[in-house]
Amino acid sequence: RCRAPVLRRMANLSASLSRARLTATSRSRAPRRRAAAASAAPQQAQLAAAACALAVSLGTASPALAAKAEVPDFLPYTPVEITTESSPRAERLADHLRKSGAKMYSAFWCSHCRDQKSMFGKDAPLPAFECFPDGWSKESEDGKHGMAQECIDADLKGFPTWEFEDGTRLSGDQSFGKLIKVSQFKD
Repeated sequence: RCRAPVLRRMANLSASLSRARLTATSRSRAPRRRAAAASAAPQQAQLAAAACALAVSLGTASPALAAKAEVPDFLPYTPVEITTESSPRAERLADHLRKSGAKMYSAFWCSHCRDQKSMFGKDAPLPAFECFPDGWSKESEDGKHGMAQECIDADLKGFPTWEFEDGTRLSGDQSFGKLIKVSQFKD
């Protein structure tokens, strides 16, 4: 089981990496990159907490990650807003995945989950299941930090996790090609 100091170290590492990325991007002379970096700034704390939440929820924090930072006691659920347009093919694939019983387990704080949803676009009927619908809590009696029972029962090792009707699982964000192949989608 992870201990709070380890989580603080992970949060600081994540924040440091995010700050470094933000600094490198904002030094660019391209105005578009500077604007993108500025709009990403409010997400830095959420990304740091996300790394901690994932490590705590899955019990994978490593003491080798050393740094100093405070982990919030509670990260409230924030719906992910997808603004990308859906292509007709993405909508058809999402519909096929939903009808075939596939499911994407996700967490609101997970950047890979957000990327996966953005790939499909805002109008695709993606079969996503939120694993932290009431937010993430550092302290919890059950040790699951607010994770939904269905996600606990699924014994997830990371986010996103795709699960198909035949029991096949894919971890991480997946390409359309991989999802088409595994789900046997015929377009």
